[in-house]
Amino acid sequence: MNLVPASDLLRPEPIPTTFGPWRFHRSKLTLELVVGRRRDVYEVDLERCETAAACLDWIMQIAAKTWATPDVIAGLVDAFDALLDPQTTLCSFGQERGPIDPARVIRARLAGQRTQRRLTFEVLEPEKATGRQPVSARSSSRSSVTDQKQSAS
Repeated sequence: MNLVPASDLLRPEPIPTTFGPWRFHRSKLTLELVVGRRRDVYEVDLERCETAAACLDWIMQIAAKTWATPDVIAGLVDAFDALLDPQTTLCSFGQERGPIDPARVIRARLAGQRTQRRLTFEVLEPEKATGRQPVSARSSSRSSVTDQKQSAS
């Protein structure tokens, strides 16, 4: 049995520079794919990925190309996931959260910072039956923790 220090568990994994056949260019905030025998370069400008719809549009555009293999599409989705954290920043619980500043999100991810939702707390009226004062947490997307648990059931 190996013991791992808790600090190692909290340290984020570094973000790779390749995602399948895609190469991430940090200085330009782009993804590039070399295509075909002529070695044409297909570029995705990550700074244009301000909404979930914009990301989906890139995925669908690439999927329609004759050279788009499952690895090409999977690599693009992996890159979006690692660099933009779309479940947190763009489309939590099926709701559009954009537009975002993709450059800010990517730089935070590269710096090892997890993009987090802002939580606000509201003290509710005391429950007469229990005599306790419950606290509910609501995220900026206006869904409560209680609502999320109930919808998961």
